Amino acid sequence: MEFAFYICGLIAILATLRVVTHTNPVHALLYLIISLLAIAGVFFSLGAYFAGALEIIVYAGAIMVLFVFVVMMLNLGGTEIEQERKWLQPGIWIGPAILSAVLLVVIVYAILGINDQGIDGAAINAKRSGHCAVWAVRPGGGAGLHAAAGGPGGCLPHWPRRARRRGAEQPSERQRQTKNGGTRMIPLTHGLILAAILFVLGLTGLVIRRNLLFMLISLEIMINAAALAFVVAGSYWGQADGQIMYILAISLAAAEASIGLALLLQLHRRRQNLNIDSVSELRG
Repeated sequence: MEFAFYICGLIAILATLRVVTHTNPVHALLYLIISLLAIAGVFFSLGAYFAGALEIIVYAGAIMVLFVFVVMMLNLGGTEIEQERKWLQPGIWIGPAILSAVLLVVIVYAILGINDQGIDGAAINAKRSGHCAVWAVRPGGGAGLHAAAGGPGGCLPHWPRRARRRGAEQPSERQRQTKNGGTRMIPLTHGLILAAILFVLGLTGLVIRRNLLFMLISLEIMINAAALAFVVAGSYWGQADGQIMYILAISLAAAEASIGLALLLQLHRRRQNLNIDSVSELRG
């Protein structure tokens, strides 16, 4: 599993980098699908099988098909591709690339300060987390959604002490196996660094690209990177909180894709242009 984690992580980084730098939107979406499938492989290597299945079915399936369908409706031709090439001159990348590198160094420095062997927490199984999340949203409305975000943590103090003690033994046992030369664990810092690299790449694309479609794609990369960080942390601590946060993140990504693409279609019909500088004024 450790070998699969690093191979899938490397593929995800290279594919995401190609998404940010590609001028053809269809090819960029294909690279993004490869990146999402690689991240699903990362989830499987971490034991987060539910998140990995959702990554393939919802992210690489439904959301990316929606993006491809919108690109087909826009019928972007060679003019837009040539315009993208002009916007992606090497001189444009210097400033954002330096700032992104500095941001990545700061994030990695903060992540490396985490003591993997010193982190321990009470395990929360998927059944218990799902029960808490469902009962948290039962009242409905905005208050219920707000409670769902804090549902797993809010339910923890009311659980039986025996269940918490039994769950708390799981990370310690894994750590003892690692110390004694048994089964090797994937370090928490490596997973968080992978999420940080993908997040910074998405942020770089969001800053540099002037095409609204590529900006939405970059935002999807950032949301997916944040979801990856949640799953990595939850898998390391033996908790299902990361799975619930992943569901919230993927729901946000689906809403962002549907609303953003709908607005993009309306702007393109009205102005026949996806340049952010041309459609920034919504009058007329």
